[in-house]
Formats: sequence, C-alpha cells, structure tokens
Amino acid sequence: MVGFYVKDVMTPHEKIVGLKEDDTIDDVLKHYKAHYYHSFPVLDGDELKGVLGEDIVLIRLLYDYLDPKDFSLMLGQADIKNIDRYISENVKNISSSPITISPEVKVEDAVALMIKQHVDRIMVTIDDKLVGVLSKRDIIRKMIEHKT
Repeated sequence: MVGFYVKDVMTPHEKIVGLKEDDTIDDVLKHYKAHYYHSFPVLDGDELKGVLGEDIVLIRLLYDYLDPKDFSLMLGQADIKNIDRYISENVKNISSSPITISPEVKVEDAVALMIKQHVDRIMVTIDDKLVGVLSKRDIIRKMIEHKT
C-alpha cells in the first residue's frame, strides 16, 4: 500500500467507543453487547490509559457459567484466587498496556507491527491522546477500495 499512512486508513477517534477507567466489567459487557468490538480503549478524556480485550470478557462470562473446578481446569496454571479481581475491580486495574502507533507511520510498517505483536488492531496516538484505531479490517477495506 505504497503511499498510505495510518492516518489515511484508521477509524477516527470520533467513531470509537471507549471505556472509562472507573467502568466495571458489567459496564464492559453492556458495551460489548451493543458494539461487539474485540477490544476497547480505556480513556481518561482523550488520553489513552490502556486497552481491554475480549479475553477479559470471556473470562467473566465463563466464570459465571462454569463450575469452579471446571473453570480452574480451563485456566490451567493461572492463579484462580486472582480471578475475583476481574469481576470486582474497575477497568483501570485490569486493562493492559496498549500497543500504539503514530498516524504518520506507513501502513506496511503498521502491518508488520501487528504481525509481530500478534494483534488485530493498534491504538493510534499523538502525545498519549487517542486519535484513532487501526485494524486489519480497516487495512483490508482500504486495499480493496484502492484496487477497484
């Protein structure tokens, strides 16, 4: 995609549904049901504080439905005692550090980063402010548009 930059392909901040740091997992489930995103940026205003992925949503749902023994077997080596944290704590405490990229980076470099980091989307920031999200789906759509 010669000539395309992240800013040309990303979904802009205005179209992104984010979470607040004090949201609970129950709030996340409501957002997930309404929007079905794989991950949500965690924001303090426009400042990106973290990202919350669908793995946490899945853990929450499985915790509610599985027998505790089956649940601990499913998690394997994970410490089952810490699972309460995912239910009782707010988003701030369970979100992970986001993988970020500048809007001025070439799309092919962004794809290389996604592949290296094993992610489907990257948060696009300027000075820690979220300006967009770049997903593999965004890139594929742009490539198809450009080709036709």
